[in-house]
Amino acid sequence: MNVKLLLGEDKQTGARRIAVAAILLSFAAFVLTAMFDRGSLLGQLFFRDTADTFMDYFNCLPGVAMRRPYDTESMYPPLSEVIFYLFSKIIEPDMLVGLDPRLMRVQQIPLLSFLLYLAVPIAVMVWALADYLRGDNVLKRFVIIAFLVTSPFLYTIERGNVLIYSLAAAIVFICYYDSEKKWQREVALIALAVSAGIKLYPAILGFVLIRDKRWKETIRCVIYGVICFFGPFAIFGGFESLKIMISALTANTGGFGNTEFAGKINFANIINVINIEWFGGAGEVGWAQIAAYIISILLVGASFITKRRWKSILFLTLVMIGAPAFSFYYTGVFMLVPFLMFIAGGEKELKDTDIIYLLAFIAILAPIPITDGDIYHTSVINDNQQVVGVAMLVMALWGFIDAVIDLMDRVCPKKEEKAESKA
Repeated sequence: MNVKLLLGEDKQTGARRIAVAAILLSFAAFVLTAMFDRGSLLGQLFFRDTADTFMDYFNCLPGVAMRRPYDTESMYPPLSEVIFYLFSKIIEPDMLVGLDPRLMRVQQIPLLSFLLYLAVPIAVMVWALADYLRGDNVLKRFVIIAFLVTSPFLYTIERGNVLIYSLAAAIVFICYYDSEKKWQREVALIALAVSAGIKLYPAILGFVLIRDKRWKETIRCVIYGVICFFGPFAIFGGFESLKIMISALTANTGGFGNTEFAGKINFANIINVINIEWFGGAGEVGWAQIAAYIISILLVGASFITKRRWKSILFLTLVMIGAPAFSFYYTGVFMLVPFLMFIAGGEKELKDTDIIYLLAFIAILAPIPITDGDIYHTSVINDNQQVVGVAMLVMALWGFIDAVIDLMDRVCPKKEEKAESKA
């Protein structure tokens, strides 16, 4: 077998093909396994309440249809509520107010509104990816398909979570923020503001602009972000709604900050899971959240140290997911952002040790068909989510070490490099 023909002429092409093949083969195995066990495996990948599918969308419709979403202590930023509000206009008002959201889910028009709600961000993502990816058109198509069948992406679809809009906007930012065309760079800044306005987390990607010393663009992005976050409150009750949202977010953050609530992949939860599941610990360890903050600070520093842009984006994304007191499994979908840069082919020189990142990406994104046989998992976190969380933690720790090695190589170049520079 011709290995070069299979993997390509350079490491970047080889890494891209291996990653895409692993995700697609894993998805095929996942589907086949689900067929043989009559869907039991699906219960391991998706939310444990089998009657709650798509309900992150339908639960939001009644309150937002009356333009009073914060009366029910919604934690969503108002830009998210604007999205729900626009799609609620497709549905008859009597149905929105008088029908239970779970019953609404099985009605034709509400269900069609949900399909349209999903179609918009997926179309945006596909357009941006097709424009950004270079090289073989066949491989490009496989890359796009792989994005749409990754484990966290499928989970986000199952929840019907508005995070999919935030992801689409973040991908637009990554695809165009370094474009040669000025209008595309401006679209990228607006896209980042929109992404952060929908889910807050992606605001940390703005550090990329600071890292590159693009001060004017940073200021404009902040202005766009302020508009995207505060502007929509004018539709939904003004300042009082802002206070309710902050109060609800604070209260729920405290409530979800423990390992008894399964499905979280933030650093503190994963540390606690390792302690309980692997070492037989009795419960949470008090230093887990402190360790999570320390790891996050180190990763932000590493994002400025590393020479590689995809690594900088990766480290910031890990902070985005790992630092909060709770990050549900679907937040792992943001790993598609650095994964895109990793496989895009912009930087052909990969180090041999970058295989660690490759394997971790596969572990996080591939719908790996593993199960403990219990559709209602009684543990703190199921097997698939353990794999994802541990892979993220390994990636974070290795990322900091890798960035330090990178810095030392620049500060103290090897003798061969010194000789070449003198020559």
